[in-house]
Amino acid sequence: MKHAAIECLSAFQHSVSSNHSKHLLVIGTGIAGLYLVGQVYVSYKRAQRRKKWASVEKNMVILHQFERGKNTPSISPFPLKLETYLRMTGIPYESDFEEPMGPKGKSPWITLNGDEVSDSQLCMELLARKFHKDCSAHLSTEEQAIARAFQIMAEEHLYWGLLLWRWIYTKGRTLWQIQPNIPKGFSLMLPLAIKKLKGHAYGQGMGRHAEADVIEMSVKDLRAISNFLGTKPFLMGDKAIEADCAVFGILSQLLWNCPGSPFEQLANGEFSNLKSYCERMKETFWPDWDRCLNPPRLCSYRSLSRVVKKKMAAAALEGKDGSNVVIVHQLKRGKLTPCISPFALKLETYLRIAGIAYQNDFDEPMGPKGKTPWITLNGKKVGDSQLCLELLSETFHKDLSHHLSIEDKAVARAFQIMAEDHLYWVMLVWRWIYNGGSSLPLIQTDLHFAVRYLRPIVVSRVKSQVSAQGMGRHSQSEVMEMGLKDLRAISNFLGTKSFLMGDQPIEVDCAMFGMLAQILWNSPGCPYEPLFTAGELINLKGYCERMKRTFWPDWNQCLIPPLVR
Repeated sequence: MKHAAIECLSAFQHSVSSNHSKHLLVIGTGIAGLYLVGQVYVSYKRAQRRKKWASVEKNMVILHQFERGKNTPSISPFPLKLETYLRMTGIPYESDFEEPMGPKGKSPWITLNGDEVSDSQLCMELLARKFHKDCSAHLSTEEQAIARAFQIMAEEHLYWGLLLWRWIYTKGRTLWQIQPNIPKGFSLMLPLAIKKLKGHAYGQGMGRHAEADVIEMSVKDLRAISNFLGTKPFLMGDKAIEADCAVFGILSQLLWNCPGSPFEQLANGEFSNLKSYCERMKETFWPDWDRCLNPPRLCSYRSLSRVVKKKMAAAALEGKDGSNVVIVHQLKRGKLTPCISPFALKLETYLRIAGIAYQNDFDEPMGPKGKTPWITLNGKKVGDSQLCLELLSETFHKDLSHHLSIEDKAVARAFQIMAEDHLYWVMLVWRWIYNGGSSLPLIQTDLHFAVRYLRPIVVSRVKSQVSAQGMGRHSQSEVMEMGLKDLRAISNFLGTKSFLMGDQPIEVDCAMFGMLAQILWNSPGCPYEPLFTAGELINLKGYCERMKRTFWPDWNQCLIPPLVR
């Protein structure tokens, strides 16, 4: 009996053990299968990204970097350095935020004509050779040596003071203040990241010192840069060079991305010239800085007075006139163009061509005349884009057409009237009547309540307007033919010229660009679309791209959501 019981128990244990092994085998096989599927998916996505990057035009640089920061376009000094260099040299580029870490496990890196290059400095040197860019050519060999010394000091010494402050002394707590969209699980991995970076700093040498010693070393670096810079606009004189990109990349982190640090306090005190230097670099090469942040900083009208007063006070300290601050009130940014209204795009393009400083307000787009855009200038409210242009031209003494003859000015005005008072109605009829407003969700985010839920009422109102104007009384084929004749006339007159009246853009180009941009990018399915892309109106597409590239280098960042390829 006893032996039988033992045999039964042994058989049971063997059965359990066997079943357990089977379960472990099944679980292990499942995990391995999931891992394999995951790796296949990762490889597939990686291949798809490279296929997309390979499809860009020749010599277009793809800059791979981290997502935009809250206070600076990047919370890493090296992507900021490289992107500043690309802007300084005018090399065309697109940003990619999907794969920030390159083949060497570093960020940033670039893709150029299918080649992948890591390390910001190696990227700059390759680009300099490829595009024949040498921003330091005017310097003597001695001056070039000095510039390199300051760059090395910033990137190979001061950088480690920044890293230790951000990751070790503050334990990474400031990251949530400077970077959005941090993964929820990152806080769990933070101790591991800190341990890894602490090991890096220890291996480099800076991490072996006490915190007070490291801060003092960093302050000595800053003092040296401050003393050498003095009152010069840029590191080596009146012209920015490659070293400025590197020094700016580091200093901007200490100034704007180290909240509560002694560096931040010194930048507003003893080293105020370094703060001015950073602001100067920002204004010179990053006019779109606020729109390159995440989220973009869009000045709201309700809080604008405080911002304007602050800017006016700063201007007064520099001996500048703090008046004449232009506030542009317009619709919210679009998905494909900065505005789905041709007149707002016209006005903002004029401000950029004329170099007039302005702030945007998206809270109150409709002005005193029930139109958009409108402006506030020194307390005065002005509606209608053309009246705004004329007031701004008079106030700021800007006449972009002064070089034209009387006859040429008359021709320019005729084309502007044709675009804004005839072609505009064709565009309006297409968007609202023939299309029933159905394309609006494709081109505009955050649609107004009335457009989303009361669209038939809005369409009916637009029908009344175009009928009153006259265009709405014609058949669809007739209206589209009228529009095509306008476009052909503009295309034929433009020919191969850079801008409508020659090599220099004038006021009419703002109006023309505002209108053509809506037809080219904001009229999906329109019969004119193929004529722009590969037909008889292709020079108009080239013209729009030229206007965009020249006066809207920040175009993609001015979209909602910002466009990153």
